[in-house]
Amino acid sequence: MTAMKSHETPNSFRSQMRAVGARPVGNATWAFTRFAPRRDRGERKSYSGVQDWFSSLKPVSRHSTRAAAVPLVPPEALVFDVLTVSVMPLYAAMMFAPRSKAAKAATSDVVFLLGSLLYVVLMAQYGVVELLAPFLRAKSASVGLGLLASLMQNGQACSVSWLHLLLVDLFQARFVYFDCLTKGLPSALRVASLGLCFMVAPIGVLFHVIASAIYAKLGPNWRV
Repeated sequence: MTAMKSHETPNSFRSQMRAVGARPVGNATWAFTRFAPRRDRGERKSYSGVQDWFSSLKPVSRHSTRAAAVPLVPPEALVFDVLTVSVMPLYAAMMFAPRSKAAKAATSDVVFLLGSLLYVVLMAQYGVVELLAPFLRAKSASVGLGLLASLMQNGQACSVSWLHLLLVDLFQARFVYFDCLTKGLPSALRVASLGLCFMVAPIGVLFHVIASAIYAKLGPNWRV
């Protein structure tokens, strides 16, 4: 440590040394305890960044945590999933156990009656009639198509329309099922036709008609 110059007073020298973070150890020895200059007493230390970080680590309230972890499922989304899953056993019975009681129950009129009642209930519950009112009052087909496209953006109307499509596809699948049993078509053709009916029923019906015509022409010579 260099000696203090003659024109510097001890008080000014000590203040300068304290300003750079040194502390007196002996009579003429100073030790630097930190590298940054000491803050003035009037200056407030900012903890905004640390406070933001700690606030991000704080757990929110119990109710808000539960709502964020398990979001509420909209009713129309739940109806959509339940409807999709509910028809799968019906198709499975027709495809893999065609002469069982489950297959006969799947193709009975009760299934379509219950589906129709559910259709009416959903339309009344979701108020789809009010949503369809502008479409019914449309004076031109182009305006009606635009309203229908906007209507499909509504989750409730989309759920009702999905039930409509499921019932129509199931009705066409029932036709394919009975026709396969009547004509004695191989199980591979029945499974293929009904599998297509589950996804795209018109294509499934078309495939069934063509395949049954080929099978009727070739007869036992055709191996699937």
